[in-house]
Amino acid sequence: MKITKYIVASCFIFSFMACKKDEATPTSVEEVPEFTLTDFSRTMMEKPDDNTEIGTVEVSSDATLDYSYMIESQSPEDAMKIDELTGELQVADGSKFEFNTSPTLTAVVQVTSGVTVQTLNVKLTLRTERDVLVDMYKMNPNNSFSWDTSSTDISTWSGVTVTDGYVTRMVIYKKNITSIPKELGEFRHLSDLAFTDNPLTSVPAELGQLVNLTKLSLLGGELTSVPKELSQLQKLETLSLNNNKLTGLPKELSQLTNLKQLFVRINNLTSVPKELALLTNLEQLDLVNNKLTSLPDEICNAFSFDGVTFQKDDEAKCANDIE
Repeated sequence: MKITKYIVASCFIFSFMACKKDEATPTSVEEVPEFTLTDFSRTMMEKPDDNTEIGTVEVSSDATLDYSYMIESQSPEDAMKIDELTGELQVADGSKFEFNTSPTLTAVVQVTSGVTVQTLNVKLTLRTERDVLVDMYKMNPNNSFSWDTSSTDISTWSGVTVTDGYVTRMVIYKKNITSIPKELGEFRHLSDLAFTDNPLTSVPAELGQLVNLTKLSLLGGELTSVPKELSQLQKLETLSLNNNKLTGLPKELSQLTNLKQLFVRINNLTSVPKELALLTNLEQLDLVNNKLTSLPDEICNAFSFDGVTFQKDDEAKCANDIE
């Protein structure tokens, strides 16, 4: 009888322990994070500045996960770097982004989340300023350029000034240009840009990336608006928009703190943003031949004094013009 009881008790204890083991099994297994990577590729200009942003590695997952990033290998070595927390790729050494020696740069990026490690490929294809100008030539088939696009010496091309291997000035006058390539915004040494008397209906927002631009002329076109991104041109001193079809101006232009001359003569302006009164370095404002009947008091008070040449139509009344 005692033996029977012992056997029954032992079976019960064994069964109980087995059940506890089965219940504990699911919680003892560590859940493996799952995520998907996308290979990164883009085209960019050669010889970028150090620390220039290249782009951010794309990772997708149905769960909220933390990731860490590192460059496993790259060619040329030490050309790129990556933020270990955000996955943002940047230029580590701009001198290694040289088209003649390395027209393509590659890297393998390792992405880790928990115990899961995956890799993706990075491919950067370099372009030259000449490539972009040739693109502009081709995308405007009715242009009147005299450029010899078979030549590698763009300093011989009319309207293009090259200094120390970089385009520093472009004056494109009456060449029947209707489109501007957005990559022109990567000409970081450009200080003077003019598209004069060309039938442009729009300009790319990327022109706002021309960090060294001091003079921009888009006069004599068909523009009805200009991108607000032009407000990023912090070195800009002269902005010429005369003789277009502009119906308004972005209020963001008030961020052009170094602007000295703003020409918007012969357009279709019906209003002017009061924020332009914040252009404290402005020396000349030309609003003649528009459709303005009134101007904000802020504009009139900011520019109606000696030292500022403020031109407007008689019909564009300021409060102090009204008796």
